[in-house]
Amino acid sequence: MDYNIPMSAFEIMEKLGLKSKDSFRDNYLNLVLDNGLIKMTLPDKPTSKNQMYYKD
Repeated sequence: MDYNIPMSAFEIMEKLGLKSKDSFRDNYLNLVLDNGLIKMTLPDKPTSKNQMYYKD
């Protein structure tokens, strides 16, 4: 990911070559969010269809 450029979960999955959203969320997304490596654009609405992620 580039700094300060929001990406959707689908865009991140495409870059990583992953197809399963469930396994992506469980094995990658939650891990990097919990460790503060990326942030949500809508932290108050974590399940929003408009949620995007960025590296600060």
